[in-house]
Amino acid sequence: KRIETATGRISSAETTLAAAQAALADLDLVATIPGTITRLDLIDGQRVSPGEAVAQIADFSKWYVETDNLTEIDVVDVAVGQNATVTPDALPELVLSGVVEKISDNFEEKRGDITYTARILLNDVDPRLRWGMTTVVKFEK
Repeated sequence: KRIETATGRISSAETTLAAAQAALADLDLVATIPGTITRLDLIDGQRVSPGEAVAQIADFSKWYVETDNLTEIDVVDVAVGQNATVTPDALPELVLSGVVEKISDNFEEKRGDITYTARILLNDVDPRLRWGMTTVVKFEK
């Protein structure tokens, strides 16, 4: 009888352990994309809700520049696949080549102008580049 009782307790303890391990695994935050954490707003022991942003992850394998001041007059002369050059304001000696990857279908009205956003994929990068840097974009004809 004692052996049966002990076996039952072991079985119960193993079940409890398995449940605790599963619950612990649910506490891990796992990124859905590869990248580098550039911002972490999580405090040890902090409770977070599903969908709450607690970190920012950057994929530095590709760099994009977006220009949101392509006017309705200029947008008709720009096409996906077109070459462009990008010069960061902070690095005026640096001229990077890129290709137009996307042009927005939606417009914005800015200071009385109708504008569109073009997204340029850079062909080459420089380690001095940082997110948020302003640039001059020139579309090649």
